[in-house]
Amino acid sequence: MKNFFSITRLVKSLGYSFKGMLHVIINETNVQIHLLALIVTTFAGYYFDITRTEWMVQTLVIAAVISAEFFNTAIEEMIDLLHPEQHPKAGLIKDIASAAVMVLAIGAVFVAYFIYGERIEKIL
Repeated sequence: MKNFFSITRLVKSLGYSFKGMLHVIINETNVQIHLLALIVTTFAGYYFDITRTEWMVQTLVIAAVISAEFFNTAIEEMIDLLHPEQHPKAGLIKDIASAAVMVLAIGAVFVAYFIYGERIEKIL
């Protein structure tokens, strides 16, 4: 019987995850932009002393957008592997995956407005 929990398997699994994360961070401009947004909103959160609930919402939204970019990249890589030549359906699949990220990113902008809008207006 295989051991249910193995530190070795866990470490290997985390290594694969970090390898994938590093690849996406280095090669995907949109992820770099989202990471910049993460940094800016984190500093803004400290500067404006947002509430615990606002921190939770901000954290979940940022994680969702960045995760969506990772899924989008995985879908694009898989399509390129399965269909390296130009194909209208392959392009459409990539466009739809990208649109999903865009919808989430637009939602994130609204969340940022709800959290920071009035606070920014007060200092302007």
